[in-house]
Amino acid sequence: MAEGSDGLTIAMKNPLYTKIICGGFCPFYRAGKEDLTCGTYNFLVGIVTAAELKVAVREIKAVSDLFCDAEIKKFICRQCDFLIDGCDFRAGTGSRSCGGHTIVSGLMRKSLIPFGLGEQ
Repeated sequence: MAEGSDGLTIAMKNPLYTKIICGGFCPFYRAGKEDLTCGTYNFLVGIVTAAELKVAVREIKAVSDLFCDAEIKKFICRQCDFLIDGCDFRAGTGSRSCGGHTIVSGLMRKSLIPFGLGEQ
């Protein structure tokens, strides 16, 4: 990983995860920005394979789900470069949550990710 000129961490995304997380769920995703990752993207890549994720998200809708939001913010979002640089969702602009947040929240709602994220 390296730091880009805008201060965001640069980590090349895996195209399989990018298609599922960013392409399928994130309202902020723009093609050509594959070098930028959010905290929830990094979290999901670290705990589940792309094949498992593809199956797990089938019933999750691409809408903001605030289930366990405080826990997600505390253990994942606070480490996200976009939170530091100006996350539209956290800034209260009425924007939807990022794709990773939507997925993590949905997986927690389905009990596929346990509560106590910070204890892992």
